[in-house]
Amino acid sequence: VMGHDTTLRALNDLRLSVYRHLSTAKLPALLDMRSANALNRLTADMDAVEGVVIRLLFPFVAAVLALLAATLAIALLVGMNAALVVALIYGAALAAMFALSGAGLAGHARAQENALQDLRRQTAEAMRLRAEWAVLGQLGAVADGVLDASTRLELARARLDRAEIW
Repeated sequence: VMGHDTTLRALNDLRLSVYRHLSTAKLPALLDMRSANALNRLTADMDAVEGVVIRLLFPFVAAVLALLAATLAIALLVGMNAALVVALIYGAALAAMFALSGAGLAGHARAQENALQDLRRQTAEAMRLRAEWAVLGQLGAVADGVLDASTRLELARARLDRAEIW
């Protein structure tokens, strides 16, 4: 839990440093960043860094440390030959598990990211054009579209979560 908290603090510091850098940028660069796509991309990139650290790096480090601890315990209790055999077998299983789960998760992660970008795009457009949609009597339909995009995002997140549990 402490490692997770430390990681989240480090990621928060990374976000703050990016925003500090943006706050000192020249006006033309800021005007380019003002578009919804640029802000969405920045946010998505920061989320991707967070996801890599929390969903890939931490589990991998924890698994390797557990394997090393088990190998040491077996070496002390039984002998080095038995420890090496167990380490090789479980090390190969660990590598296979990460390789297989990584390949399977990529499609789910891509679908979640696409759904998130679609929700952000639809929300930004609905807010930007809300007066026009209201005049045209389409505000309810636009809101329904945003809610549908939100539902698609939640379904994509649920599929990714189920795939990660495997």
